[in-house]
Amino acid sequence: SVGGGDLLPMTPGRREMLGETRDNNQGRCWTPRWRMTHTLACVLLFCPAASGGAGTSAEGRSKRGILGRGAPPAERATSFGQSYARLKMRVATGCASRLDPLTIKLRRTPKEPFMLSTDLDDTLVGDRAALADFNELWLSQCQSRGCKLVYNTGRSLTDYLLLTNEFIMLVPDIFIGGCGTQVYTFDDYGHAIADQNWIQKLKTGWNKTIVTSAVEETPFLRKRYGSISEKRESRDNPYMYSCKIKIRDDNKTTVESVMSDFRTALRDRGVVVSVGAASVSYSVDSTVTGVSGDLGPGESYIFVDVLPRAAGKGKAQAYAQQLLGFSPETTIVCGDSGNDASMFGGTERGIMVGNAKPELVAVKQFHHTRATKKYAAGVIEGLERL
Repeated sequence: SVGGGDLLPMTPGRREMLGETRDNNQGRCWTPRWRMTHTLACVLLFCPAASGGAGTSAEGRSKRGILGRGAPPAERATSFGQSYARLKMRVATGCASRLDPLTIKLRRTPKEPFMLSTDLDDTLVGDRAALADFNELWLSQCQSRGCKLVYNTGRSLTDYLLLTNEFIMLVPDIFIGGCGTQVYTFDDYGHAIADQNWIQKLKTGWNKTIVTSAVEETPFLRKRYGSISEKRESRDNPYMYSCKIKIRDDNKTTVESVMSDFRTALRDRGVVVSVGAASVSYSVDSTVTGVSGDLGPGESYIFVDVLPRAAGKGKAQAYAQQLLGFSPETTIVCGDSGNDASMFGGTERGIMVGNAKPELVAVKQFHHTRATKKYAAGVIEGLERL
């Protein structure tokens, strides 16, 4: 990503497109390059005249090679840097003051603003072309109507920022990370701000040292699952302990049985916490962290997350609703695995993408829809239905 900021002369059209933060008497606007990079990246995908490349089809995006997986990292960076420079010049000179007509449209335009709370890995993220289509749809038909975007992921903020180096993603209104242990908002300059009120909620009754000891030293868990150690992804998070369990060939190791075993073992040690779990299977498309090099075809893990009682994706989602002024009835949730189940536990309308795991499908209710398409294409399909 690029740091710093640019001073660009602004017209009303460019001001609306770039979402500037402040004007001065000379009619110039300080536009943070962090935000501008995300905005221009989306324009590069959707506006062939601005990028100087092919059209908005998946083939066209692939030919441009913008952050595409097929090109080497250095080549991807060069391609994006050149396109960014070209588009910045066109914006400054007024040649890119509006987007080309958009190709993705919802059959029913949202009648009222809604909050979209979506998981990232294997839900919104996984297919670059579909993600670009989602970005296009959100900017054209949802954001302008007051809809708010919330990323609700197991990734930490740090790991999320690493993901944005690979995938072009919109900046969310709120970022929920660490399976509901982190809540961040963003200021006008793109700086993430940790919500201190949420942190205070998590402190009650939580001691990670005791939790770690209870998980790793309980004979019952060690006998059943072997040696257990904390995943890298949660080591720097004081309010989360995450580990992974290899699924055995006897099919007796399920998400439900693992969660039950952990809850029993922790309760017997006097540790009152929240336990969540999700299955992770081998896939060449998966972006889930923590399995690189460990899984082969046909192999699976179960990720177990031990959290403070006040934490969890569902509880953090409810907190985000309060911050943004939405109710469960005006919220749509999207997920693919067991650790998304708490997002679907209320009256919120829900989208289970086509690649959703059985443990999530098992909690499906009448106000949830199961998409046939995978990743972001499934999210779009669900939005069309709901």
